[in-house]
Amino acid sequence: VYVWIFLIVFGCSTLLNTIKVPVYNVEQYLSDCLESICRQTLKGIEIIVVNDGSTDNSLSIIESFQQKYSNMKLINKKNGGLSSARNAGIDMAVGEYLFFVDSDDFIDLDTLEKMYVKAKETHCPLIICGILQYWSNNKKKLYKKCISDKESIYDADLLYKLQLSGRMGCQCCNKLYDRNIWIKNSLFFQEGKYYEDIDMAFRVIQVYRKAYIINEPLYKYRMRPGSIVATPSVQKISDFVDNTKLAISIVTSDLYPITSRLLEQFKINSLVYSFELLHKLGGNKELKKYINENIKLSSNFCMLMMSNTVSVKIKIKYFLYVLFCPMIE
Repeated sequence: VYVWIFLIVFGCSTLLNTIKVPVYNVEQYLSDCLESICRQTLKGIEIIVVNDGSTDNSLSIIESFQQKYSNMKLINKKNGGLSSARNAGIDMAVGEYLFFVDSDDFIDLDTLEKMYVKAKETHCPLIICGILQYWSNNKKKLYKKCISDKESIYDADLLYKLQLSGRMGCQCCNKLYDRNIWIKNSLFFQEGKYYEDIDMAFRVIQVYRKAYIINEPLYKYRMRPGSIVATPSVQKISDFVDNTKLAISIVTSDLYPITSRLLEQFKINSLVYSFELLHKLGGNKELKKYINENIKLSSNFCMLMMSNTVSVKIKIKYFLYVLFCPMIE
């Protein structure tokens, strides 16, 4: 059950932006999300909502917004999952830029204006803003460390380094994309898969080649226990491993000189997260074997413990989860 919202921003006679938002039975958050989109300071936005077979009150909420905002359109489709809804919306997009918003998240009212203006000023095909993690008890926290960096244009080499080091998340939702580049390179989300944003984040770097990073958390990422990846499963863990492997292959096949140290850091972060999910699942011998076969470290344990690029937190988790994993089998 998903609802995708696609926003198309008009400027003069030209379509400027298309924004997409997925919803999965999150009726309690949908109004906040839609309100933040409909009230954007950048005017001339067409909102296309793709209802992917919702069973809760999402449809009635969308229809109530349609009555208030004449620029909102609704498309109903049979449930096909998150990526299916995303791809369906992308196929219909006609704007100059694309932007994704998850239906349980929201954005600042001037998000689109700031990102669009920066895209035109810098001539960058990709604009990235910061993310603020937001809890229901009003707890807030900046996501990752990229937000503390100087606002600047980053080439593919620097973007890869930020991604591999964990300083930039793999979310697709805090980015403004040049639609022509997206279509020209036939980008699409893997349907029926979890963690599909991981390899997409690296494919975006591979084809866009540069981006401007706005040093401001314009995107509000809601943290909730009922999200898609909150509860681990065999499929979710295997999909995470598969997409991590795809991301590694993208980096290694590209021509930019990424150091083995950064690749190793990305691998250990991914390995620790995989085993952390495995522990939450309760253990699984076949899945443990699958993880080890597909995320292989080149460094030995001593080298990892001595590395200054691997955080103390990750080292501790590696020791507890990865080395002691057989204890829960």
